[in-house]
Amino acid sequence: MNNNNNRYYSDDPNQQLQYNQQTPNQQDPFNQNSKQPQQLAYQIGNVNHAAFNNPMAVNDSECSGLVSSADSDIRAGFIVKVYAIMSFQLSITFLLILASYYFQNVRNAIINTSTIQYTPLTIFCFVIALVIEVAIFCCRKVARKVPLNYILLTIFTLCFSTVVAAPCIICFELLSNGVQLVIIAASITVAITIMLTIYAWRTKTDYSAAGHFCFVLSMSVLIMCIIGLFVRNIWFHLFICTLCIIIYGGYIIFDTQLIIGNHSNYLTIDDYIIAAMLLYVDIVILFLRILEILMIIFGKT
Repeated sequence: MNNNNNRYYSDDPNQQLQYNQQTPNQQDPFNQNSKQPQQLAYQIGNVNHAAFNNPMAVNDSECSGLVSSADSDIRAGFIVKVYAIMSFQLSITFLLILASYYFQNVRNAIINTSTIQYTPLTIFCFVIALVIEVAIFCCRKVARKVPLNYILLTIFTLCFSTVVAAPCIICFELLSNGVQLVIIAASITVAITIMLTIYAWRTKTDYSAAGHFCFVLSMSVLIMCIIGLFVRNIWFHLFICTLCIIIYGGYIIFDTQLIIGNHSNYLTIDDYIIAAMLLYVDIVILFLRILEILMIIFGKT
């Protein structure tokens, strides 16, 4: 048997040939001792959704590979799946807001139009959405189990869309230019999302470490929102909304880099439900905060 560049040849057809023998300095990617702990992305919130910081170890039995280490075809398929799911969620939200504008029965089911207060249905939907959110983000096995993950995603989207439609209905009921404000807020949100997404794709800067900073800021905003329930001040409320826009703009960049996997090692190719929900919540909360600012500044009673 002759040795030539770590390749072994044999004239015996019954003898198994060994190619590319591993050198002592080469790391085995399938070695259990070489695994590094990975951290799950953050899902933050204020008055509309909860905040979680849930580091979890990724092992070979739970996932089929990190997005950052997958080949180009697998990564492209993951990205397409995530944005397709997110588009489905945004479409459901848009259709429900549209239905709340054209059908009075839908408005009455979500908001008590006489007292401008949330109905029990809206509160129930918020609780259900929060429970599903906790289950998906804190238990990755639930987020990866088909078709359970799609069922939970659909229920979450319907419930969360109901909660999102509530401030839009209030805008329709109280303001004469409420429809225009909702359209303007949606347009601004789309423009900001597109620009931040392009920036996240093209930039060489790694914003993965910014997740901790945004998480701390979001907790501070949550405390200020609680204070805002007792302190009725327009400028204080405008400050909170502006800070939320900055935070969620940062989260769009952060979560986009998680999805494309160029700079991060947090998501795996099985976490498409988690990735879609992260980006969906970022965009929706950004829209709500922009709408609140427009209602305060340009709303006409």
